[in-house]
Amino acid sequence: MNNRIESFNYLRMLAILFIVTGHICHTITNAHNIAWYFGYTFVYVFFLLSALLLGLKYKPLLSWKGFMRKRFIRICCVYYPFLVISIAILLISKQNISFSSIAFHFTYTNYFLQSNICGVSFGHLWFMSMIMMCYFFTYITFHTEYSTRTARYLLNINTENTNVNKIKWGGVILLITLLMFLTSALHLPGRLILIIISFIFFYLNAESILKHVKKLSRHNVLIGFIIINIITITGFIYYNLDSYKVLRDWLTFLSAITWILLFYKNDSIFKKNRTIDFISNISFEIYLIHHPLILGKFSLMQFFNIPIAITVILIITIILSYFLSKIGNFIYNKLK
Repeated sequence: MNNRIESFNYLRMLAILFIVTGHICHTITNAHNIAWYFGYTFVYVFFLLSALLLGLKYKPLLSWKGFMRKRFIRICCVYYPFLVISIAILLISKQNISFSSIAFHFTYTNYFLQSNICGVSFGHLWFMSMIMMCYFFTYITFHTEYSTRTARYLLNINTENTNVNKIKWGGVILLITLLMFLTSALHLPGRLILIIISFIFFYLNAESILKHVKKLSRHNVLIGFIIINIITITGFIYYNLDSYKVLRDWLTFLSAITWILLFYKNDSIFKKNRTIDFISNISFEIYLIHHPLILGKFSLMQFFNIPIAITVILIITIILSYFLSKIGNFIYNKLK
């Protein structure tokens, strides 16, 4: 299957813009609730898109050891330069940074150990821990014959609509939900279970998922999209959905799926566009760069009125993201 899916480029571009919008909304009075919708939903979009595209591209081509090595190098070539430059700036500006916090970020354990380099300014780097954990568990899952068989039995899509199949999927969803409650009770991020298992599921079933989506009617996809997203947005705005963590995670996860279904189902209307490709290709770098410019000690929102601040932040973010992508590509080409 051709890995080039134009609608996903558009969705990736839209997702990063909505994540930036969500973080901006956190600085605006009375906009916090909608900010949570943008942040949670479109981060899930990133995880699921990554799993789908990797499942289409790498699964038949690389050994599992080669998969892990390639993903680790690809991420580190961008992330480590960002970390080194950020830490240097923080030290020059005489910010208080602990050695342990630096070590946790370089080892991708910061999310699980609840460690931030400089407060909320770099709180978004939880994503780096999580995406690397997804890669690691994908590698572990398919590393041995026994674990591969187990994963295929539990997570492989079964096209037969049998009662046994329904019971199996009901059991898997119930197990995920119970594990989410358990991890939250242990003061760990509850959504890590949902993210890891869904990542493996979308990776394993990438081709099958897209084939099933093609069989769905546009009408049903649109109706599902509207209903799920209205419920989720209403929950955040009127019912403080962020306080009900497991329900929040399931609803925003389902919202993310509806965005992917909607875009893929209408893939034919999306045409190649250089601007869209440019933003989509540096979306990872934009994610890394934008957050400190919006939230925390270094926020530019405190120096300008909102329209000017947003304009300045977007310009600086895109320019720095472009140069960070160039640095990452240069290092990657030297190492691969």
